[in-house]
Order: sequence, then structure tokens, then C-alpha cells
Amino acid sequence: MYTLQFDGLFRKINNSNIKNNEFELHCYGWVLSEEDEVIAQGYGAYESQREGSSNIAEYLALIEGLEALLDLIQMDKRIRVYGDAKSVIDQMRGVSAVNSNRIWRYYDKAMKLANNFIALELIWLPRKYNKEADKLSRIAMKQARFNHKHAIKLDKRISYYPEFYGNKLTPIYDLRIINKTQEKKSEYLQAFPEYIN
Repeated sequence: MYTLQFDGLFRKINNSNIKNNEFELHCYGWVLSEEDEVIAQGYGAYESQREGSSNIAEYLALIEGLEALLDLIQMDKRIRVYGDAKSVIDQMRGVSAVNSNRIWRYYDKAMKLANNFIALELIWLPRKYNKEADKLSRIAMKQARFNHKHAIKLDKRISYYPEFYGNKLTPIYDLRIINKTQEKKSEYLQAFPEYIN
């Protein structure tokens, strides 16, 4: 069985060194495991000028993790997705409604990605059990805050979805790493050759 853990982190930043001195960062982290072995992980950040939220950051984390699943895993495999954002998990499971127009596009994108998998289960877990994904989202935040003006876009794949992200979010960077034994690594890299070793 495969597991995906995701976490999003949102902050409003004031920076007197930047022309528009207030901006928002939506950072994310995700960890993909097979049984107990971590096979891939990723983190990154988006910038926006306004209308950001923690829920948007959580949805971005889920979307990035689901896209990695699509890149790496066969769709008929059993997958459990864990997140500590109860509202996002409940909305994705149909337990609660999406009442915000701002959230709807992220929810819709995440649902379309999730529906590609035959046996995908979404499970809420407390933050204290989501440490690895939380750690990655915090690394992303640290890098985005301190290297904001000189951030490198490590993966331009995100910009392939302009109709989804529109002009509201600007990708700063997206870093993905595969942690797999050498024999299996080539199998994963064939699925998505731009992953970073």
C-alpha cells in the first residue's frame, strides 16, 4: 500500500525591500511512501498578493502530492492520503460543503486528480502525526522567505496549468526528490524524468 502525507503553510509577509512590500506565501510539503519506505518527497512555494488562506495552502499541498502520485504510481494501487487540515479532508470526502468561491477551484482540481485513482482513501490525522510533511512545508517557507527575490524556479511544470492558477499565484519553486533503491529509481524517473536525484 502507498501513503501520501501532505501539509500546507500560509504566511503574510511584510518586506520593506520589495516594491509591493506585502505579499503572501503558500508553502507545501508532501511525502510518498510504499509500506514504510519513503520513495519520494517534495516541497515548494507559491506567492500571491492577496486573498490567500491556510486552506488554499493545504489544497496546494494536496494537489502537488496527488500530481506526484499520478506521475509515479499506477492508478489501480491502493492509496491512503493523510492530511492534518480537517476542513480539506472533510470537503474532499463529501462530509462538508465548499462554501468559498476562492476555495472551489482548488477543491475541483484536487477532486479531478483524486478521481484518477481506483482505491484512494482520504484520512485526517492530528498535526503531531504529520511531522514529515509539516517539516517539508516549513523548509519551503524558510527558503521562500529568505531567498524571495532570488528564488529559483526548479520545476516549470507548475506553469503548465495557467487556466487553473491564473494570475493569482506565482510559483516560486517546486523541488521533488526520489528516495528509492537504485534498481527501482530508474522506473520512477522514467515516469517523470525531471525529478531531482
